[in-house]
Amino acid sequence: MCFVKGAITVFMTLLFGMILSLVLVTIENVRFLTGESYARLSAKGALYAVFGEYNRELYEDYGLFGYGGYSQKNQDELSRNIERQLQTALGQQDKAASSANIDLYRIHDISCTIADIKSVADREELYRQIKLYLASETVEDVLDRLFTKDDSTNSKVGVDSLRDLFREGTTAWSKSLEQTEKYEKGEMDDPEKTSPKRKKQSDKADSQFAGGNRRFDGEDGQFAEANKRSVRKAGSSGNVMDGDGGMATQDHANGNPLESFCELMRDGILQLVCDTEKLSGEDQQAKSIGQAAGQKLLLMRYAFCVFSCYTTDRNRSTRCGLEYLIEGKENEKDCMLGIVNRMLLLRTMINYAYVNTDEQLKAESLATATVIAGATGLPPVIQAINQTILLILAVEESLIDITALLCGYKVPLFKQHASFQMRYSEICMVSKSFLRKKAEIYKKGGGVITGKAMSYMQYLGMLMALIVEKSMRERAISLIETDLRERYNQTFCIDQCIDLAKVKVVYRQSLFWSMSQLGVVQEQRQLEVMYQY
Repeated sequence: MCFVKGAITVFMTLLFGMILSLVLVTIENVRFLTGESYARLSAKGALYAVFGEYNRELYEDYGLFGYGGYSQKNQDELSRNIERQLQTALGQQDKAASSANIDLYRIHDISCTIADIKSVADREELYRQIKLYLASETVEDVLDRLFTKDDSTNSKVGVDSLRDLFREGTTAWSKSLEQTEKYEKGEMDDPEKTSPKRKKQSDKADSQFAGGNRRFDGEDGQFAEANKRSVRKAGSSGNVMDGDGGMATQDHANGNPLESFCELMRDGILQLVCDTEKLSGEDQQAKSIGQAAGQKLLLMRYAFCVFSCYTTDRNRSTRCGLEYLIEGKENEKDCMLGIVNRMLLLRTMINYAYVNTDEQLKAESLATATVIAGATGLPPVIQAINQTILLILAVEESLIDITALLCGYKVPLFKQHASFQMRYSEICMVSKSFLRKKAEIYKKGGGVITGKAMSYMQYLGMLMALIVEKSMRERAISLIETDLRERYNQTFCIDQCIDLAKVKVVYRQSLFWSMSQLGVVQEQRQLEVMYQY
């Protein structure tokens, strides 16, 4: 048996060389895999850093998140900023610092391109952010109610009450259930009010009150007689006394409602019901986009939270923002005129339905119509004039309602005798000051609000529900853009406010040792990262 000298040495050398190659290849593979994760995390960090320079005015005023939108901060600028941040994170910019330390991953030739991008003005993104905004507003409202003091009891509602409610061994739940059961069984009613004697007294008072109403509201009652005397007095003197005993105004039409109404409408409705000096005539551009009832409700709720209207100022450049969403006219006066006309039509129909059920008003208008018809005496002519007078009365009552709504007061949706402000003797006395004085009755209710009362904002909601979502959404976008341009930056464009970006990162990663002499080509590697608010 022949032994070759040094064979064991050669064998062990080859064996250790193979083991070392396997270990080095494994280490290199792990380095490449971790290098990709490192590059991905760095790219995400660069995205978060760049989007940290979001448009603060847009977010603080309207709750919408977007990058750029002004001063040439667009898609190209976003790509350059992400690439710059990524190179900084991967140590490609500071060559002196990188030479002093070991570059484990050896990533170089980094480039970034935008694969996909969406702006705040995109329909899906806009409604997604509106949902987030409304959800945050709801949470804030709940927290404000929980963690504020109740002024009436001077007790803090919130953490303490919740802690007592959920404390172990507490009897709060059992006590609440017991009180609920007692209320359902009627055990918590006042015994004095539920006693037979008390019930008899209450029934007697109700019957007396009903009799009093008949005495004052009947056709032959004291109220009707007093009203007739006031009408005769108005016809003779041409003046009418207001409810406080003062002189309301002067009759320049000599008791003719038709002539008085024509004179009233000569200067326009808008001059009568609101202060037109507060409204500007500047143009406001609008666009269109749209769809879906659910999204429309979201947009309506959002609009009431962020835009101004005639009765609510939210420090916006456009005072009548909600009115513009409905009308879309070029200036505020035209928008308000359109709103007033719509409300006048609605209120007139409701009030006209009431005056046709009021026998006293119908009798007085019929008497006036008979006088105006004169020698003709034709029943159709008299009836036509009668209905015209009733319509005038309904219109004037509607003008009072609209004036009160624009002053910020609530007005009953359906009128009754107590809430109907116009008296027949005042039909020829209507003026702007007269409407303002009548509207003040609604300031604190005045005992005239019966049934369902609605505010100006609620009427705007009704009218807004009739507008196509497409028009309303782009008008809202136009309002936001116009407001931020006038108050902050003239170059603002909401179409360039980016809230979603998908970035494609391309880079090269060198081997740990140089193999360029062996013809090993470094392949490009790429990955995609996305940011969305």
